[in-house]
Amino acid sequence: MFQRGKYNRAALLYADSNRNFEEVALIFMQKESKESESGLEKYLTELFDRYKKKANLYALSTGEKENELFQRERTQRLVLSSWLLEIKLNVLEEA
Repeated sequence: MFQRGKYNRAALLYADSNRNFEEVALIFMQKESKESESGLEKYLTELFDRYKKKANLYALSTGEKENELFQRERTQRLVLSSWLLEIKLNVLEEA
């Protein structure tokens, strides 16, 4: 999908894959186009949502809110949300 320029669809497929986060992000960043930036945003948003769901499901199933997995997921969501905010600010700056 990515090679055909279908970046948003590719983002969802990459989010479902076991590929390394950094590797996928670099694939989108190296393309340097508005469409690939949109795909990167979609990928990051999808990962953010999945981390959030995973942490919430774990907390519900164990009754624990503060544990190592929850902390790690929180850190990953923080990094993803910061990056998403940066992308949104760049879009606003260019408008």
